[in-house]
Amino acid sequence: MSGLDMYASCGDAELMSKATENKEFTMCADHNNPKELFHFETRMILCSQCLVDKRMDRDLCVEARKFCQALMQRYVTLLDNATYMPIEHVQKEKEYGIPWRSAFKAELEAFTETAKKRLLGEEMKVELADEPFVFFHKIVKKDALDAATFDAMSQADFMCMMLDNLEICEQWLYQIKALLKEPDFHIFEDLKTQTLEQVLAEQLKMNPKCTI
Repeated sequence: MSGLDMYASCGDAELMSKATENKEFTMCADHNNPKELFHFETRMILCSQCLVDKRMDRDLCVEARKFCQALMQRYVTLLDNATYMPIEHVQKEKEYGIPWRSAFKAELEAFTETAKKRLLGEEMKVELADEPFVFFHKIVKKDALDAATFDAMSQADFMCMMLDNLEICEQWLYQIKALLKEPDFHIFEDLKTQTLEQVLAEQLKMNPKCTI
């Protein structure tokens, strides 16, 4: 999938406006070469000559472009889920009934409160006193737009700084999505545990430390 296709797939006009087919690189001030390599351990982006000068192992680097593209794809997928879950929620409430609705609401509010404590200060918690799905969409979209700015310049070092928040948002939202699809609210606790384990395993496979 091309960069433009990836951005367009989530259907968000504001994110699409940041899409560029030809990605650029930050230039090395010492050698005037593009910083095309990302050293995960030090969180540095480097040009090939810097790698030689610093005697760093090429095998411990990933291509900055590939790293950015992989994280951007995750943001696009997460934003897509955050956008359409409210629509699915309306359908499921009608389909599953009042007891399910009450159980799901309690779970959703618990995830939202946890997210606000983790991601926001007290002042921002008041400012973003939105309905839970709106709250999660705002958080994910803001980060996706920031990531798109870094993606345009292949700034893997800055995108890496966003990785912790990306992964915790994936964990929350994919658990919520799993609950949305489960009509039996009695197994919500087991389903959350199972889904979190699956998400963590998938994140581990996508972690650059496991692929270089």
